[in-house]
Amino acid sequence: MKRKRGRPRGSKNKQRRPVIKITETNMEREGLYTSPSEESFKSVDTIKREAFEKASVEIEESLLPAELSFEELHDEAVRRADFREKIEGELRNVDIKIDSDRPIAIAWFSDTHVGNCGIDYEKLRETAEVIKEHPLVYCITGGDVTDSLFFDYGEEIMNMQEQYFYMYKMLGWIGAENILAGVAGNHEQFSRKQGVSNYINFTKELKRPLLRGTSFINLTVGKAEYKIMLAHKFKGSSIYNPNHPQVRAGREVYGADIIMSAHNHRPGEANIYQKEFGGGGKKITLIAGKTFKKYDAYGKDHGFHGMADDEIGCNYLILNHDKRLIRTASSTEEMLETMGQYL
Repeated sequence: MKRKRGRPRGSKNKQRRPVIKITETNMEREGLYTSPSEESFKSVDTIKREAFEKASVEIEESLLPAELSFEELHDEAVRRADFREKIEGELRNVDIKIDSDRPIAIAWFSDTHVGNCGIDYEKLRETAEVIKEHPLVYCITGGDVTDSLFFDYGEEIMNMQEQYFYMYKMLGWIGAENILAGVAGNHEQFSRKQGVSNYINFTKELKRPLLRGTSFINLTVGKAEYKIMLAHKFKGSSIYNPNHPQVRAGREVYGADIIMSAHNHRPGEANIYQKEFGGGGKKITLIAGKTFKKYDAYGKDHGFHGMADDEIGCNYLILNHDKRLIRTASSTEEMLETMGQYL
């Protein structure tokens, strides 16, 4: 049977509609060509958008960062530098006079490292008590009074604030009248990570000069005058001579009678003779300070030996009052034996 012509099967009542294709070329565009290139065409909307101006914004000039001149910046830098010097009170050259009709002893009271568990705290207290009670004994603090920086957190028994309190309580207990001056050490400077050194109140509380770096004391005892050059640490070191830094410092700066430093925890006392113009010579006394730290993690990890009992404590200068005469004592016991005859 022949099939009747008509709609294909499945189309039923659907009607075909014309397909309309729209492309950009069929649409009217309003705009401009900004160059011969086809890509340079900009529509009216694009031109309007680019030409649109935002509303102006006004800000009060007082709310903006100040425009400072060099002179203003310079004056401010000078002001801040002066302020920092006043607040920290560090000096380099001081004159000290002690009216005495007898010789005196000066303890080089350095590297106590308060706050570390490796300190001989009993010897520290005994030494501090001698300085406090003996009428002819004074001290100069040689730096690193506090441990400050924690090389090993397990060995610290005081936090930084507690070390700070201990230091000032101890120095106050010794008495300002028994302290001639202080030298800032490198461990005190570690505490500046908090903003300022632990020594910031040394001058204010004790009314004594605080020295930092290579410094000079013109000391008069009775009628005798002594020139002391001192620092917590001088340049140089030697495995053979603990006073090598003092010898080197004496070659760089002439004129001192006494040269003292600390820091290395390698004590020693010595005399050398420095030639002078014209054939003369001058005796110079050298002191490498002791420590109260018997051991620490840093020393253990870097192959250092622990400190023997004789290496712990203070060494001393003994200075005459009627003429320039310098003697040294390597321990508190030795100093007391010498000074006993003057009481």
